[in-house]
Amino acid sequence: NYRAEQVTGMAGMAPMCRLVSYKVLDDRGKGMHSAIITALQHIDEVNNNGRDLKIHGVNLSVGYPFEPEWFACGESPLCVEVSRLVRSGVVVVVAAGNTGYGFNQAESEARQLTAAGMDLTINDPGNADPAITVGSTHRDMPHRYGVSYFSSKGPTGDGRAKPDVVAP
Repeated sequence: NYRAEQVTGMAGMAPMCRLVSYKVLDDRGKGMHSAIITALQHIDEVNNNGRDLKIHGVNLSVGYPFEPEWFACGESPLCVEVSRLVRSGVVVVVAAGNTGYGFNQAESEARQLTAAGMDLTINDPGNADPAITVGSTHRDMPHRYGVSYFSSKGPTGDGRAKPDVVAP
């Protein structure tokens, strides 16, 4: 279930721009894939299936773990819907995720856990090939410290380079 709201009259750079907000998460930040899919399908309907673009871009700052035992990388129902919307002419920008950090278990007798940055951690729908997937860099010194320790990192499960861009 989702709720759509329109905000009009943005001052400054784009005074004729209208923002449409789809609330797909509850007050705790939790939600189902199906709510996002339904909202994306509604955007496609508003755009007359790509024939009359009224909504030109979508930002998805949400992510779900990639489930390799259920779907090929980039082929989950959420990724498929994102890809379909991009093919209709809508720019879709998604978060890479915050699962790029974890612990490796050493093979010693002590079985110690070692903190480590993890590859192959891009979340869905960031795995959707045509989506612009954005990772995080260090806020104050991105050139010195690079990608944030927590930011999800590629490659994707099928070897594609993601995220497409990183920013503070």
